[in-house]
Amino acid sequence: MHLYAGTIASLLVLILIQGGTGNADTLPSLQNEKTDVITQEEALIVTTLNNVANAESQISKTKDAASIFRFYAQDYAGIKDGKSETVKDQNKYLAEVLEQINSDEPIGISSKVMNINPSVAGIFG
Repeated sequence: MHLYAGTIASLLVLILIQGGTGNADTLPSLQNEKTDVITQEEALIVTTLNNVANAESQISKTKDAASIFRFYAQDYAGIKDGKSETVKDQNKYLAEVLEQINSDEPIGISSKVMNINPSVAGIFG
């Protein structure tokens, strides 16, 4: 009987501790809703992503790949359509796009970034 009572008492204490530390069982999206205030570094991330999207959308008018490449580091590594991507891959893609543009083939590029949730940890964003 003492073991049963001890178990119940221990569970009760754990429940009280859990309740006292906040809503640890709730979804992270429901915890501590983020305010609209972002740091200067986070704002720079948002601005940069929007500038890249704008440069990509304007490539058919500007025909200037450098306007896009200025956003990429030489050691850039990313994922596009589930596959790894490097600056060489981006260069190849833009060369193909510019070839289509220069051959007067109809082309339209719409690049939009949505639901940006920037975060900065040390020197990484």
